[in-house]
Amino acid sequence: MKKLIFPLLLLALSFFCSAQQQQYCRVKIYTGPGGLQTLIHKGVAIDHGYNDNNKTFITEISLKESAILKSSGLKYDVLINDMAAYYVAGNAKAVFDDGSQVVQVDCGTYPKPKNFSSGSMGGYYTYSELLAILDSMTKKFPKLISAKKIVSANYTTTEGRPLYYVKISDNPAKTENEPKILYTALHHAREPESMAQLIYSMWYLLENYKKDTTVRNIVDSTEMYFIPCVNPDGYVYNETTNPNGGGYWRKNRRNNNDGSYGVDLNRNYGYEWGYDDMGSSPYTSSDTYRGPSAFSEPETKMIKEFCDNIKFTYALNNHSYGNYLIYPYGYGTKTYTPDSILYKQQANRLVQCNEFTKGTTIQTVGYTANGGSDDWMYGEQTEKSKIIAYTAETGTAYDGFWPKKSKIIPLAAANLDMNLNLALLTKQSVYARSKIASSTNAMQPTIAAGTLYNSPNPCNNFTRVYFNLPQQLQMANAMLIISNAGGQPVLSQKVAGESNAFVNTTAFTAGIYYYFIKAGSYQSETKKLIVVK
Repeated sequence: MKKLIFPLLLLALSFFCSAQQQQYCRVKIYTGPGGLQTLIHKGVAIDHGYNDNNKTFITEISLKESAILKSSGLKYDVLINDMAAYYVAGNAKAVFDDGSQVVQVDCGTYPKPKNFSSGSMGGYYTYSELLAILDSMTKKFPKLISAKKIVSANYTTTEGRPLYYVKISDNPAKTENEPKILYTALHHAREPESMAQLIYSMWYLLENYKKDTTVRNIVDSTEMYFIPCVNPDGYVYNETTNPNGGGYWRKNRRNNNDGSYGVDLNRNYGYEWGYDDMGSSPYTSSDTYRGPSAFSEPETKMIKEFCDNIKFTYALNNHSYGNYLIYPYGYGTKTYTPDSILYKQQANRLVQCNEFTKGTTIQTVGYTANGGSDDWMYGEQTEKSKIIAYTAETGTAYDGFWPKKSKIIPLAAANLDMNLNLALLTKQSVYARSKIASSTNAMQPTIAAGTLYNSPNPCNNFTRVYFNLPQQLQMANAMLIISNAGGQPVLSQKVAGESNAFVNTTAFTAGIYYYFIKAGSYQSETKKLIVVK
């Protein structure tokens, strides 16, 4: 008799979500303080949605999750019964704005890339259209973007597809000694806006290289790598089942040999994989199934190999939706990293335009998740170097996974400033220190290493810098120079004839700063100052 309970429950929910394959419903759940945790423990994916201060939660759930929700005892309202049908119907009246010359966003006006156009899948590109666009970029701008190449020669997806990347730089065919950044999209197959906004930014870089000094500065001094589709099998599956858009398949297409398919690629990375069952699931039928082991999937193996072989400084892994900018850690309750102040400082800059909510996973979406791309890119520092990795979640809960085609350009334009600024941070964070290092080497510093420090560090409103100037420099015009993480000087203070200096940091914003002593043609080592507020 017990075996009949679940099938009967599904039958009873026919009014709630009909049993068609891939049907999802939008619901408003009256969660209260502990409702989300209850759903997570029961295996419901709640990593996308609108959380109203733990009072209600609006999200999309599958037929199976509908049954779990009903059995949980939580109250709910059905807002939309069939999300795929809803998206198709909404797109029938929507218009893709292909004529505007500029796009106005909250913090400025950017010319719309002339080459950016709509795709045939509800305004979004099919997989073959995406590959054709990459080829078109190379044909039109061969000196700025490489031909598409395979990410790995050692792996293909379950269905035999490689992952492709392209590189935008002033010498795209060469590997130069320049800081490197990685942009990815479509870890999750039902998030086409993540790829659309990335293509939009790529066209913007290529078209404005000769017109915009900021763009030229980025392209000339940075190597930008783009993997616009991490999950081609899942994306093609959505294209096959829902050719007009609206497909809700999330995972890859691994056969789990139990009647279920797919692994959530963004729960399959190796750093703290399987730490707990919060936000990642051990159950094969779950949308957040993390796989049988870390890096079990060819797609994540390819990304791992790529990051092991190329020394990326930064990464931006694009998703939708939520209007969040998320940074490590995502797993467990360990909210902060050794670079949390840097993350917070940079995130403030990155979201100035789009005003995304910023923070760790628990600070933004209110849950934890292990096996994510950002945690591995940042946390694994033995086999590769540390990568300052972010996740962007584009669009509101009402835009959902398949925003109307009239929203494609506005959402893409809102992300442009963030994409450009992260490339600038990639350049500045490396060059700020290399500029200091190169000038230090050229000056042959005579201030002894190890004799420069400050206390307290971290500091709040003040700190004191201690140093030991060589005798021949005591009467020179010695200066204490403090710069922000971007290399911009924020304070210059005379210290000649002294052995320490009081520094008032009241006006400093929270973040990481660098300081050194300069005396004539001589310069000390560079030290780090941390300001907390």
